[in-house]
Amino acid sequence: MTAYEKALSLLAMREHTKKELKEKLRNKGFKDDEIEDALAKLEKEGAISNARFIEMFIRSRIKKGDSAALIRLKLKDKGISGEDIDNAIDELINSDEYKEMVKRVVKEALSKKEMNKAVQGLVLKGFKTSEIKEALNQAFDEI
Repeated sequence: MTAYEKALSLLAMREHTKKELKEKLRNKGFKDDEIEDALAKLEKEGAISNARFIEMFIRSRIKKGDSAALIRLKLKDKGISGEDIDNAIDELINSDEYKEMVKRVVKEALSKKEMNKAVQGLVLKGFKTSEIKEALNQAFDEI
């Protein structure tokens, strides 16, 4: 199998950056000149796309609950240019999908034990459970 064929098989599984492919091909024992030729051919054919990689990567990281700052660092580690990262992060933080994920992560971060303790404290101060639930729902909607 040639470096080109191996790179194609890797790309068939998921999007990769040029840096990732280069590292994987080196680890498989391919020579640098063969790797560079294969990657140049793949770029020319449009098989390697930073835009597609960034989109796929961000979607997967949002599902895992990663912050924009963490996604930025991971994209940099993957070999994505600073300008491409800046553009992607600017778009990300303004997306509804990202804002919903942040709400979900914040809600999950508040443990049930802490929530129950707060509710109990408010009940002891004379608040009705229905008032507390309504206030909590409104607070979470504002987050």
